[in-house]
Amino acid sequence: MALLPAIAARAQTAPAVPEPPGYRLDDYRAPVPATVAGGRVLTTAALRELLAREGARVVLVDVVPSPRRPAGMAPESPWMPLPHADLPGSVWLPDVGRGR
Repeated sequence: MALLPAIAARAQTAPAVPEPPGYRLDDYRAPVPATVAGGRVLTTAALRELLAREGARVVLVDVVPSPRRPAGMAPESPWMPLPHADLPGSVWLPDVGRGR
């Protein structure tokens, strides 16, 4: 859980990211824009407050895609993707966020 405070600290010092012109279909690890049309961008602190206040009424949905087998890897080679790391209690819907 030490990662979450580190991300929050970095986000507070980073310059504002402009809203993308359309729905973002890739670049999952890019900084979060300051605004999102039709939605609300939460800071880590605001998310913590919301979870503390609303508890079970909040559903966090993780749409980061599942890892793909590396291109060019021999079919007979064993491959095991790294375990998926998510926010505790979130629901992972792998690949629903994959754009193209």
